[in-house]
Amino acid sequence: MTRANKATLSILAATAVLAVAGVALAQSAPAAPAPDSLAQGFVTPPDSAKPRTWWHWTNGNVTETGITKDIEWMNRVGIGGFQLVDVASGNGQVVEPKINFGTPEWYHAVLHSAQLAKEFNMEMSIFSCAGWSEAGGPWVTQQMAMKRLVWSETDVTGPTQSAVKLGQPPSNEGSVRDSGAGGGGAHFYADSAVIAYRTPADEMAMVSLHPKVTTSGGPIDGAALMDDSLATAVSIASPTGGGPAWLQYEFEQPFTARALSLGARGVIPIGKVMASDDGVTWRTLADMPGPQGYHGAQIRTFAFPAVTAKYFRIEFDRRGLAPAEVIHGEDDSAPPRGGFTAGPPSYGVTEAIFYSDARVGSPRTLLSEDRHSGGSSCCPLRYGQTRRALGWRTLGQAASPAPRFCGTRDRMA
Repeated sequence: MTRANKATLSILAATAVLAVAGVALAQSAPAAPAPDSLAQGFVTPPDSAKPRTWWHWTNGNVTETGITKDIEWMNRVGIGGFQLVDVASGNGQVVEPKINFGTPEWYHAVLHSAQLAKEFNMEMSIFSCAGWSEAGGPWVTQQMAMKRLVWSETDVTGPTQSAVKLGQPPSNEGSVRDSGAGGGGAHFYADSAVIAYRTPADEMAMVSLHPKVTTSGGPIDGAALMDDSLATAVSIASPTGGGPAWLQYEFEQPFTARALSLGARGVIPIGKVMASDDGVTWRTLADMPGPQGYHGAQIRTFAFPAVTAKYFRIEFDRRGLAPAEVIHGEDDSAPPRGGFTAGPPSYGVTEAIFYSDARVGSPRTLLSEDRHSGGSSCCPLRYGQTRRALGWRTLGQAASPAPRFCGTRDRMA
């Protein structure tokens, strides 16, 4: 083999080695990554991941033209569906003629909504009745409507046997006790029970002691705070120079308290319940409003260990918690005001009664139980007892298409 031939073979051999190496490298190269389905889902969300929304029809202010524009907008911005909520409340644009719940025009508007939802491949759901919790509509009679427990109290001095006419529990519409009194419409009431228990020996009604009532704005007539009615109120202004508003009771002799029943226009404000022996040095008994639900409460009982003092004060630092604050925490920038009227900061207080007996979580001995009719029959009583007549009231008018769902926070025996 000549030198030239050897050179050719060497070159061919080197080429072959490189070719084999190239094949090996090609065979060992990593595969291309699979598409990231999670990331792709954010770029192009599937219908199942698109948001749904409540879609309120308020007070019959609906037109099919408006329905079309709403659904086209929802589809355009990426909303995947809606829940149609017809309510007889709310504000906004007023249209005429109205499309009221249950009318032929209303059913046609619902059909129109469903047809558009189907055209845009959107999910549609609907409340099965007008209002909340399937409880509204003219077909819901007062006997079947949502109800709240109401009561009256009658004190009797013994030992004796006597016939006593029991007080009629409140029969007004409203969320608790006599709040909302004066509303029209037929009223429903049904008796539940009569409970008698021995009055605690150390129980003393605060109102019978005639405490001196003052506020951060000066002395006031406190009758509306102790009249067992939530329909009356006093207004307590915040000091013009800043600082919390307050309501104070001063007793001639030290008073022992175990609970406070506090009512407010709107919801219970943020603040403190305090006691003092000299009106100068204060100790905190409870923080307000305490644990609460989404919408707060207009009346609440605060219980605390027995405390004896000559002065009791309720301090109002700022308005009550808004629903968003209940979920996300208190907004420190919120104004220190009552939150229900315009003008200077003020707080509407409907009740402020300190009780010498325990009002929450204190079981009482049941001495007797019977039934009575209409809150007006005469029932025999023995010894020193308190009788509490219990009954049921509807929360809203039976024919109202949107009754509110509410509950009481007051105590029972």
